[in-house]
Formats: sequence, C-alpha cells, structure tokens
Amino acid sequence: MKAVTKRNIFIATEQGFTLIELIVAIVIIGVALPAIFSLYASLSAKASDGAVLDQMAALAQNKMEEIIAKKETDWTWYQDPTQFEVDESLADDYHRTVTVTAITNWGNAALNAWEVAVAVTNPRISNSYTLNVRLTKYYME
Repeated sequence: MKAVTKRNIFIATEQGFTLIELIVAIVIIGVALPAIFSLYASLSAKASDGAVLDQMAALAQNKMEEIIAKKETDWTWYQDPTQFEVDESLADDYHRTVTVTAITNWGNAALNAWEVAVAVTNPRISNSYTLNVRLTKYYME
C-alpha cells in the first residue's frame, strides 16, 4: 500500500475589520452615545425628584403636627389663629408658607373654623406640596 500524505491546504479567511467597517462602527457609536448619556441624565434627574417630593411632604407634615400640637396644648389658640402663619426659607432651597383663613358658619353646626394650609415649594418641582386642615374650638362661647 502506498502511503497517502495529506497536504494542508490553507484557505484565506477574513480576519479583523476593513477600514469602512471601522468608520461605520465609529459613526454609529458617535451618534448613539450622546443620546444614551442624555437619556441617563434625564432619568437620574427624575429619580431624584421623588426624594425632593418626599422631603417636601415631610416638611409640610412636621409643620402641621406642630400647629395641631399647639392647638391641643393652648386652649386660647383661637384668639389669634394668625400666630400659625409663617413664611420661611429652609435649607436646600425649600420654602414653607403657612396661611390661615377664617371660615364662618361651617357645616351643619354653623361653627367658626380656621383653614390652615401648609405649602412647601422647591425650585426643582413645578408644583407645591400643600396640606390643609380645618381647626375649630372645642366649645362654643
């Protein structure tokens, strides 16, 4: 028998990228990256808006609790309900305003009441966060 030798035949295969493929890839990346970074920046800004809203709610709630506690401990609060009114600038660009509006003949019992509104704003959020409560005396004079 005759020995058969195999010859290695090398077939030319493509390796790497052509110059045109590289240029196309660079153009695609150059167009896509700024759009991706812009999207990421807007998403991070919106994510932090939730934290700002939470802080606005906490600041409004704290002031409202302070007002209700004052009402509970001082039975003469109704003689000057404007004592609760305040307009204050807080840390981190928060602003809190408390307004008191007198209401006469409120409800079926025709009570005198005062509506207290606590509004908190921050330049990062377009709307304010507002809490409202109506306060009445415990007894009629």
